[in-house]
Amino acid sequence: MSKPIPEDRDIDPIVAELRKLRLAAKMHQPELATELGFESGSSVSGYERGDMQPRLDVLHAWAGVFGHKVVLVKGDAPAKRAPRRKPDDEKIEVSLTKYQIALAMGYLIVVAKQMEGKSSLVSEDLLSVADEMARALGGS
Repeated sequence: MSKPIPEDRDIDPIVAELRKLRLAAKMHQPELATELGFESGSSVSGYERGDMQPRLDVLHAWAGVFGHKVVLVKGDAPAKRAPRRKPDDEKIEVSLTKYQIALAMGYLIVVAKQMEGKSSLVSEDLLSVADEMARALGGS
């Protein structure tokens, strides 16, 4: 007979259902482990106790042993985590001198003029633009 799982454990609901299938089939953990390609039942035991989380491929194989499959269905409940932002949405903070800011702004001006087909600026011009912008910002 299988030991009950303590109630304070946070067991994945899919694993809990797969455990019920194993128990209903009167299959022992070492037998299931062999079916899943593990050397011993310790992995299955760890999953069922909530000590470890099985990979998705393990969940698929585990369900398949009992003629079931794991599917993802959109539910009505709100997501537990906010969706990840795209990398271009992430904000970064940097510390720049006024000259570095002016240099970056000057570079953007050069690029904008190039895009308009009006650029005759070269690197020396960029540096002079940066110097002028730094002076306008009140720093060096």
